[in-house]
Amino acid sequence: PMNYNFMQKLQKLRTEIGKPFFINSGYRCDEYEALIGGTGKNHPTGKACDIYADNTTLCLIVGLAKQFGFTGVGIKMNGEHEERFVHLDTTHETFTVWTYK
Repeated sequence: PMNYNFMQKLQKLRTEIGKPFFINSGYRCDEYEALIGGTGKNHPTGKACDIYADNTTLCLIVGLAKQFGFTGVGIKMNGEHEERFVHLDTTHETFTVWTYK
């Protein structure tokens, strides 16, 4: 189950950007999170998602994330195009940006 307030922020961001978001991953149960080696801090709370993003959309999302109340932004732009995404969450205490290998 996704957190209602998180989803409201996500919808407002999507509306501002004016493009559909293709969600790669949203809520994850604890068992699946452990299976894939996740941290267990974001997706199992329902306050995180990974969005497939081309370069243009990624720049828009990252540029607006803080303004729309997101506190965590992870960027994966290496590898095959279909494996690239931007992670958004509202679980960090301070605004944090990171990249994935």
